[in-house]
Order: sequence, then structure tokens, then C-alpha cells
Amino acid sequence: MSERTLKIAWRPRRRPLFNVCLLAHFFCKAINAAEPTPPADLLDNWEIRKPLPPGVALNAIGFGKGLWVGVGYSGTIATSPDGHNWTAQKSSTDADLSGVSYGHGRWVAVGAEGLVFSLETGWQITSGAGVVLTSTNATHWTARNPGKANPLTGISYGNGLWAAVGQGTLATSTDGINWSAPPSGTGNYACIGFGNAHWVESRWGVGIWDRFWRYTRFSLGDLTVRQGSAPFGQLLHYAVGLAYGQGVWVAVGESGSISTARDGFWTERTSGTTSMLMEVAYGDGLWVAVGDDGAILTSAKMDRRPALSITLSGKNAILSWPLDAEGFALESATDLAASPIWSPVIAMPMIANSNNRVTAPLSDFPRFYRLRKQ
Repeated sequence: MSERTLKIAWRPRRRPLFNVCLLAHFFCKAINAAEPTPPADLLDNWEIRKPLPPGVALNAIGFGKGLWVGVGYSGTIATSPDGHNWTAQKSSTDADLSGVSYGHGRWVAVGAEGLVFSLETGWQITSGAGVVLTSTNATHWTARNPGKANPLTGISYGNGLWAAVGQGTLATSTDGINWSAPPSGTGNYACIGFGNAHWVESRWGVGIWDRFWRYTRFSLGDLTVRQGSAPFGQLLHYAVGLAYGQGVWVAVGESGSISTARDGFWTERTSGTTSMLMEVAYGDGLWVAVGDDGAILTSAKMDRRPALSITLSGKNAILSWPLDAEGFALESATDLAASPIWSPVIAMPMIANSNNRVTAPLSDFPRFYRLRKQ
């Protein structure tokens, strides 16, 4: 069977066609703009603001469904549509919150009663145990039973699983409500994140809390078993927060340190502050970090066009694009004439390895696909 050669004539359009794919029974090709690489100057230029009331600071931050959510001491919860302007929310708890993340339609915040942070020893608890709160809108929060979890200091969502870390604990949940927290047996965790089909975490301890470990999954029966476990580089400064976005890992910590990595080779960035940075998150082309004294740092806005890729699987084509590319819809057309008719793809995306995936059957007729910003 000979391979057909297809030429596509591109014409200027009012709305850019992001990553158009063609499907035919004998021909399959993806035309993609490469995933934008954050230039050095974008992650070396941060705007520092203190928009919260005096005495209010955030320990952690997360992004989801077009909303930024920050949490802090004494049940502090604040939300922002843009990372710049913040509104305080009621949390129904006085616990000290130190982690927040969004996934599968739900916000989850974690913490403990009486948490105290020390640069020498990390998070320490003065009383109480782990705390878990959930919300579907970041406005109304419900306390959940964290099981036998010790104080929880960080949380992340990935590949259908919630993972919350703390003092001698790595708790897991598939829905953010029901938790399993067997002893991890590996000391105290500093932070955890999920991205590019891998979990990455760091642990407190003399001489080791500036090192990261990366692995593909947990063995839920024994959390000391991590498949594909391998070192993931070392920082010059102690890291407290960690997040993934746009193909890059970002870690924050002592003395305003911000570092970035792709394959475990970390590069120190310029933050413009010496304040302790507690956490960082990525969303909608923007990185936001939070730290001591109510400081909130925002990066320069990045190019937010996601890469749409296509692979063959038998008589089907698999279309995929990054899960963190929120606000984009998959559309298809039968040609690229002067005025092509683009229609929404009805099939709901499945989630796999930090990607949205849609299966499309091949046919004898060409079909084009694109992602369009809604």
C-alpha cells in the first residue's frame, strides 16, 4: 500500500488554527506547534505584590477551572480569578492549612491543628492531627476524615489519584474524600507534585531535603515501593514547594529561591525577593508563588497554545493534549476550504498520564482536528 502525499495550503484566518490534525484511512499526520519552552527571562522576572490584609499570608496555592486558590494559617482561604486580585473565603476551620490542589472537579486543602514552620526542621506540629477540606467551588468547604494521617503539609492530583504528604505520611485518595494513610516509613515529606506522567517529591532531613525523587506510580499496599523510582536532581537551596506546567518543573524555597528543571537539571532563577517562598502553582500561562509576609509573586504571561498530538492504534487515531490546557475544545472539519465548518467533537476526553485523550475511528475520508480557545 503506497503512502499518499498530501499538500495543505494555509490561508490567514481571523482565529488561529491551533495544531490541526488530519485523519484519513490511508494517511495520518499531525501538524503541531511545539510546546512552548519558557524563555529564561519569563521565569527570571516576577512581580511581587502583597494584596492580602496585613498579617495574612498564604502557605500554598493551586489553580483549577480558571480559578486560583490560596490557603494559610488559621483556616485562611482566598481566591483569585487572575492571580492578582484576591477575595477571602470562609473555610469552616481554624486549622493551619499548608496545601491545596484541584482535580476531577474538586478542590482539596490539607493541613493540621497547630502547624509551625521551621527552616531547620520543616513543618512541625504542636497539637492535633491531619486535616482535609474539600470543595467543588472553592467557596463552601467541607471537613473530611483524613484517616490515620499525621499532619499533612502538601497535596497534588495526578492520573486519577490524590496524594497528600506530611510527617511520616503519604496519604492517598481516589476522590479526595475517602483517604488511606498507611505509614510511609520514609521520614517527613516536604512537597509532592505530578507532571509529565511522573510523581516528584522531596523529604525533610539533614542533607536530603534539597534532593528530589521521581517515580511513575505508587504501590498502594506499600507506599515505600515506588515503581520507576530515580533521583531527580539536587538544588542549591532547600525546596518547600513544587509544581509542574508547560513542560517544566518549578521549585521554590528558602531565601526567595526559584529553580526550574526539565530532566532533573535544575537552574536557579531570579525571584527579586529574599522572603521564604512556600509554594508555587501554574495555570493559564501564569506561574504564581506565595510566601512569607503575604508576598505573592507572579511570572510573566507565557504563550498558552497547547500541543495537539495524534497517534495510530489499529483502526483508530488517538488525539491527545495536555490536561493543564484548560479552556480549549476539540473541533473537527472535513476540509480546509476558504470557510471550513468546524464542529465540536462530542466524545468526552479520557484522562491518561496528564493528558486528555480522545479516540477517533479512521475512515476513507479526510478529517481535520484543532484545539480552539473557548
